[in-house]
Amino acid sequence: MKNKKLKISVFIIFLAIWQISSMIVNSEVIIPSISATIKQIVVVISEDDFYLTILNSLLRSITGFLTAVMLGVFSGVLSFCNKFLKEIFTFITQICASVPTVAIILLLLIWLRPNFVSMLIGCIMVFPMIYQSVFCSMYDYDKNIIKMLDVYNIDFKKRIKKIYMPKILIDLKKIIPTSFSINFKMVIAGEVISQPKYAIGSKLYLEKIYINTAGVFSWIVIILFLSFLIDKILNSILSVKKY
Repeated sequence: MKNKKLKISVFIIFLAIWQISSMIVNSEVIIPSISATIKQIVVVISEDDFYLTILNSLLRSITGFLTAVMLGVFSGVLSFCNKFLKEIFTFITQICASVPTVAIILLLLIWLRPNFVSMLIGCIMVFPMIYQSVFCSMYDYDKNIIKMLDVYNIDFKKRIKKIYMPKILIDLKKIIPTSFSINFKMVIAGEVISQPKYAIGSKLYLEKIYINTAGVFSWIVIILFLSFLIDKILNSILSVKKY
């Protein structure tokens, strides 16, 4: 209860700072008021393509995230099995983590259609996190258990299925909510530049073109709400215990 009260207090303080800042600046173009933002949210939600826009952005995000998870698990296992492959995938993850996101988006715009750019950029940004988690899960396993497996001549397939995969899944559960949140934000950032049809990022850019700051704020509030909702759903799913 104390934690909830603290969160509510922080939220109220944030709203107060927002409203006071808007009153001091006295310009809806620079910092729109809370009331103006709420009115704009109602306008945005009432648009015919609102739900289609949300759905398309979520589908791009989910597709890119699932692709990153599959590639991350596959490459993490391969890296553990082969040192040469480990060097290759480590090099790839370092490139993904080091190259500026905008540069990657611009390259993808040259090579791909706009609809695939935002989805792929989310995948590229999350892949290193998944890969590192999987590789560390396998590499940091208890050495005594490994010795026991060697003594009883347990083949590699059984080791992967019975020993490594449960630990990989446990470690992945810890980072999935955070990594999906990052993926979702990167997908929207990619949409802002690639401008696919029916996309949150495209709507944000359109509001910016018309200098509708309240519109930008309204989409930010919607994105925050979606992120909060997704985080709660993922944590609820991952917290379910199988007996």
